[in-house]
Amino acid sequence: MKYTALTKLRNILQTYEHETCSPYYVPKAWTYIHHKHENEKVFCVQPYQYYKEQIDYIISHPQPQIQDYKDAYYYSTMIRTSTTFDHNQDKQLDVMNREGFKETGTFVKMIAYLPTLKAMGINVIYLLPIMQYSRMDKKGELGSVYGVSDFFTIDKDLFDPITKDEMTLDEQFKAFIEACHLLGMRVVLDIIPRTNSVNTTLLISHPDWFYWIDLQDLDDYKPPRVDGIPPTTPIEEKYIEPLYAAKETHEHIAKFKEAPSIRNPKKWEKLVATYKANPQYNPLELIRQEFQMTVAPAFSDQLNDVQPAWSDVTFFRMYMDQPKIVKDKHLTDITTPYILFDTIKANLFPGEIPNQPLWDVLSDILPYYIENFGLDGARIDMGHALPEPLTELIIKKAKACKSDFYFIAEELAANKNSATKAKRLGYDLIIGDGFYHTHRFDEQLTRDFYYNGMSLPTLVFASGETHDTPRLISRKGGYKTSMLISILNQFAYNFAPFMNSGQELLEKQAMNTGVDVDEHTLYALEEHDPYYKKLALFDKYEFHYLNDYEPFMDTLMQIAKIKDTYRELLTKKEHVAYLTTPNKDEIIFHFQDDKQRLYILANANLKDTCTFDLPLHNYKVLFSTTETTSLTLEPLALRIIWEEN
Repeated sequence: MKYTALTKLRNILQTYEHETCSPYYVPKAWTYIHHKHENEKVFCVQPYQYYKEQIDYIISHPQPQIQDYKDAYYYSTMIRTSTTFDHNQDKQLDVMNREGFKETGTFVKMIAYLPTLKAMGINVIYLLPIMQYSRMDKKGELGSVYGVSDFFTIDKDLFDPITKDEMTLDEQFKAFIEACHLLGMRVVLDIIPRTNSVNTTLLISHPDWFYWIDLQDLDDYKPPRVDGIPPTTPIEEKYIEPLYAAKETHEHIAKFKEAPSIRNPKKWEKLVATYKANPQYNPLELIRQEFQMTVAPAFSDQLNDVQPAWSDVTFFRMYMDQPKIVKDKHLTDITTPYILFDTIKANLFPGEIPNQPLWDVLSDILPYYIENFGLDGARIDMGHALPEPLTELIIKKAKACKSDFYFIAEELAANKNSATKAKRLGYDLIIGDGFYHTHRFDEQLTRDFYYNGMSLPTLVFASGETHDTPRLISRKGGYKTSMLISILNQFAYNFAPFMNSGQELLEKQAMNTGVDVDEHTLYALEEHDPYYKKLALFDKYEFHYLNDYEPFMDTLMQIAKIKDTYRELLTKKEHVAYLTTPNKDEIIFHFQDDKQRLYILANANLKDTCTFDLPLHNYKVLFSTTETTSLTLEPLALRIIWEEN
């Protein structure tokens, strides 16, 4: 394979490596394998030389790409945040600093961090959305990367001006993927085919793909409430008739109008001509100005959810007719397209006329990234709510381009039903709910999560946290919890270990307050911290590189070496022999073959010690989170023990 984009990037950097630059600083973590024994947390470098040398290291240390995703270890990164850094150390975090260097994250900067991640055992980079997203009605300082406005354009703020005008953003992204592939890493991407930003350019070309209301109705637009149904109740068929009988539902549906192109075709033609002559215009603002109409914001698909409508995104119209169940039961006389809990859960309540042109566009997203950049896999955001035929089409087209293309299902329950359904649709792995179960020691949920997942028909993410949840280190047990779960996740059979960006740095502040949060989640940092109450999913955010993360990172690198040594033992089902004791706090991952036995022992109790009653005599302790080596483990302690058969 030729690494043309990466080589081009390297050569551009070499051109400027002897130029005199203003002071440019990088965190020790980015080059930890070279500076782990040094005390400084931040280094001053010549930027062009620094990034060139990181690429040279990658080129000189090629590694075979993983062939089996059962060996995968995922690192979730939002590029914009993962390499955000105050490079001139002026205590002011800028998208671009006054010296002309990017301070928010870029693909070029992320390349520099890859060797550190690889040393920790990471071999799959899981990218949160990188497409162009809307800044209209944005949340926070920067807006959400999930408000995608153009599926086929990478977000312009990910461009790194360090290459001046000698390299395009697409080339920088391709160089990033080439660097990953050189290190034996695969790259998967989050795509969002269910929603689009409220000012997507598709409003101009395909207004009938969306739902419309009058602009005057926007201020009081909200999901309708249905009396007698508990908060955040998933929509089911038994709730359809009460939903359509509700007073607020009638008022809500009445707000919806035909698309502006249908209401006034001649006026619409003039608007399209104006936009084509002035493509810099905001399409939604133009429509609002000319028609006094707007696309309807999206909202949660759960009945009586307390969340307000989402101001930055809208739903795609997956079918050109109403759900079949609504027509069959004659629940409404209104035929104007509308957003409601059933129309947005098209997997459960499909219509009969697919919006085929839309489906064609959505199913072409992944082939574009495969053919142009070499993408290896994807997660379909909210894929469980898509029409099943559309999901199958997306998967079919991607696998036609790359037969081993890998799919992750957003199924948040690690059970047989969810995994079986995902596998039937063509998914290879489910997200599961490790972020909820693994750290709930008081409820004794930890062992059940790992043991129950062993027999599921798909792999499951072993995750202590995600970009939507509180940080693992902010849970009860703090550092010990983070250490225990981060290690257990790597040895759990039929699971894919998953690390959220910043977890390796002991970052405390959640990136978003989306799932399993409480009243403390937003306030994990001290009030004097510059990122107090900031959320990386929406704001400028620099990870806390001055944290005392080195022992944790060293441990992750040590665990990676142990896994490499015993990889064959750990990955074959016939070697798995987990042990169960009456005490649910005792976790025993047990692997054995004719020659050896390997035990991962963990005490999932916050307060009490526990003694493991195992027939071990001449064992060797390969790793321990504490200084002791006996079979009596302190609270939240873990040992890895080897014994010859």
